[in-house]
Amino acid sequence: MFLERRTMVLQYRISNYMSIGHVVEFKMISKGTQLETTREKLGVLYKSVLYGPEATGKSCFLDSIRFLRDFVLTGKWIRIERFAGDAKGMERKTTFQITFLAEGKIYEYGVTLDTRKILEEWLLIHNDTSFEPLFKRQITEIEGVFGKVSVKPRQLFLYVLAENGEQQIEPVVNWFQSIVIVDASDPYQMNRFKSSRGEVYLIDNVDQLSVKKATQLFKYFSNKGKECQVIYTAQESLEELKPFSPDEIWFVEKRADETVLNHSVRY
Repeated sequence: MFLERRTMVLQYRISNYMSIGHVVEFKMISKGTQLETTREKLGVLYKSVLYGPEATGKSCFLDSIRFLRDFVLTGKWIRIERFAGDAKGMERKTTFQITFLAEGKIYEYGVTLDTRKILEEWLLIHNDTSFEPLFKRQITEIEGVFGKVSVKPRQLFLYVLAENGEQQIEPVVNWFQSIVIVDASDPYQMNRFKSSRGEVYLIDNVDQLSVKKATQLFKYFSNKGKECQVIYTAQESLEELKPFSPDEIWFVEKRADETVLNHSVRY
């Protein structure tokens, strides 16, 4: 593959989850990159910060990734907490869609569910010109390269494949295992996270650290260079944003009770 890194987030979409209503999209690639037709080296971001006032949904956004990670790795059904605001005109289902690099290949994994069952699930792989399906699922009906494998309405097909020892999806499962989520406001978590072996770090509430400790944290990951990818969240009170370029800063706000992300930076 044309990419230097083996493990990274490229793009993530989430809808109808807690404070997130309509689709929110987040990218860790340079502006203008079209994954559907990518042939050249991607301009990948190795760090990013979700920055905005308190109670706008920054932690909720990271929690949605945690939910997806845990669902994939444990296979345990947890009733989804859908958008709590005015859902008028919104479909009564939640969709997770994540595009990522794992072991030199680009994948897209997605799942749509309601409070009772999984409605859709898919895994695509990029072939240098477009995405091709490894499997596509409608409730319990599955098409793809893995043959006839039964799945329950509340069970992820990806989890079933992993339990069956399907080698072709090992890079995908390993990628989800590489995600480490840390709450900077919890001293116990902060004391342990540097000993973790993650490759994608999600660090919530970094503004709860002192400026000195936050600077040390940014320096720590800067020294790691391209060994990992880091996504932070911080409130407007954060004083030290110098490590970030405008492309790496996402401003988070609430509009009509919905969490919204954009690159309209205010600092």
